[in-house]
Amino acid sequence: MADLREENTSLVDQNSNNKILDPRGRYLRWVAMIFMCFLPFGAYYCDDNPAGLQDVMKEDLKISSSTFTSFYSWYSWPNVIMSAVGGVLIDKWLGVARGATIFCSIVVVGQLVFGIGGFFRLIWVMNIGRFIFGVGSESLSSAQSAYAVSWFFGKQLNFVFGLQLSFSRVASLINLNTIRPIYDSLDSDISGPKRIGVTLLIAASTCIFSLGCALILWWLDNRHRRVHDKDNPNDAAASLWPLVAFLVPKQMLGTAYGLMQSIQNLGFAIINILTGLILDQYGYFMLEIFFIVCLEIALLAAAFLYVYNSFKKGLLNDSPAVRQAKQEQLLKMSLPPQILVNAITSTPVVAEDCEKIRATTNI
Repeated sequence: MADLREENTSLVDQNSNNKILDPRGRYLRWVAMIFMCFLPFGAYYCDDNPAGLQDVMKEDLKISSSTFTSFYSWYSWPNVIMSAVGGVLIDKWLGVARGATIFCSIVVVGQLVFGIGGFFRLIWVMNIGRFIFGVGSESLSSAQSAYAVSWFFGKQLNFVFGLQLSFSRVASLINLNTIRPIYDSLDSDISGPKRIGVTLLIAASTCIFSLGCALILWWLDNRHRRVHDKDNPNDAAASLWPLVAFLVPKQMLGTAYGLMQSIQNLGFAIINILTGLILDQYGYFMLEIFFIVCLEIALLAAAFLYVYNSFKKGLLNDSPAVRQAKQEQLLKMSLPPQILVNAITSTPVVAEDCEKIRATTNI
């Protein structure tokens, strides 16, 4: 085993003349971060294709608002289960790099099927395409989060999560500002459903671009793993996605993020159906009231999390400096890693707690 590690290290030495790509240097992780941000770019861009083409899509395909919103429901329904399944696959069998590449490929296939269905005005084919697209898209988001946690920690991790979220919004914004001009720029001989189909197929090029990013990131990750321990500790500042990395053991992060994506997509699937029904029957005013009610529910959930954590004297509201101090206090006790994880994530850490843990675990 030692000889194998030395051989891998020598291979890295021979290919590390470029400081930017040196896995032991400070730059490689930031290069990888760029590709992490672009990893789901195509998925987020194509996810909102129907929104950018709403008027012309309903007109060219001759569909109602309920049928239109069903494109989003078909995207969300598979992820009620598949996001969690995708996370387990990443953790147990595929690994992050292989999983990200496979899920990117599924996204490409889904968008191509969606475009072909639009070209021939086959709504059921379009629904299948959105279903396939959804299977890959949300699982890809889980892979992106797992990638971030394997490369970054502490304040850097929080920054990377925020940047990834920003890139997802940028992709949606670019879609809303470019997909309709693409539709309008097509030759006048291409009209009706064919115009919709060609536009969606052109949009699929962004998914192919993301697949290329996944392959490059796979190569970078292999370089990174040759010289870095796979079990680096993770902590994060108090925001939703980074908190998962702080509370869940690293070997289960893919499953945790997948489960969160599943719950999120269950909401998406139900909300999209209700949105179409409310819009068809009551109009936009009642739809906005419905959205406001949903926001109030989300606010109450966030407030409950804050109050519950404070009541239990948990760590979610601690500053990074306070959490680091508590973690260092535990590390000084020379406790096993799993005991450290359980202690750090469950209760406030003081010397007495460490002694109790030591006594109950016969250390």
